Amino acid sequence: MSAIRLPKLNLIGIQVSKQVSQKLGRTPKIPHMLLPKTRAPNSSNSSNSSNSSNSSNSSTKQTPGWTKTKMPRFLIRYQTVIIVMCAMVVVFLLLSNMQQGKMLRRIQKVDCVSTRGVFTCSSKYSTGTMMISTSAACKEYIYEVGGVPFVRIPGFDGTMAVKAAHTVRVRDARPSCKMTIHRTTKEFLPAKHKGIVWVTTKKHTQFTMVVNGVEVLEQTPVALINSKINGNWVAYIFDPEVVTTLADVEITGDSTDAIHVYI
Repeated sequence: MSAIRLPKLNLIGIQVSKQVSQKLGRTPKIPHMLLPKTRAPNSSNSSNSSNSSNSSNSSTKQTPGWTKTKMPRFLIRYQTVIIVMCAMVVVFLLLSNMQQGKMLRRIQKVDCVSTRGVFTCSSKYSTGTMMISTSAACKEYIYEVGGVPFVRIPGFDGTMAVKAAHTVRVRDARPSCKMTIHRTTKEFLPAKHKGIVWVTTKKHTQFTMVVNGVEVLEQTPVALINSKINGNWVAYIFDPEVVTTLADVEITGDSTDAIHVYI
């Protein structure tokens, strides 16, 4: 077997150092080997790394191509003022057009069809006033226009006026009569009337009226009742001084001719 060689020690230096330490009275110090120190992680670096990671995350969250900017306050105020002024102008124009439409008075022609002595006038209008014109000879056959007896029609002696409706019937005009009807935008204001009106022919000489089951006229002669004549028609007027409906009124005479009752 081959002998293992050990490294030579510097015994001379150790002995000399012992001698020196004995003279000086202290133990010699053996030099230590220096090891490389491990550096602790720098807090600034860690914060920078965290900030960089956060910034990288935030940068990834931001939408590329634009940056968010804050509008100055005075621009926001001016923008609000401009929007409000534009809205006010639009409202003013709308109101002015509406008022102009209301102020303009218009007259439209209405077509009528005659069937069996009844003129039926149809239109798209439900507001305003219907104005009817015909000859005086033809008016003698009329006892009702638009559900209103001739005695209550304004201007019956000239141009008749009734409330506008989609359908207005004129009774009992002859087919040979010429009649024109126009609708005007002017509001129709009916006059206030009291009492009960019934229209019939001159053949009746007396009437009996029952209102709410109470007999208010008992075979009363026509001379005692207010009346108005139009051709062959006679309109009688009597006020029982009670508020009632048409269904609660019953009128009979001494003739077979029809009696048309109005409230």
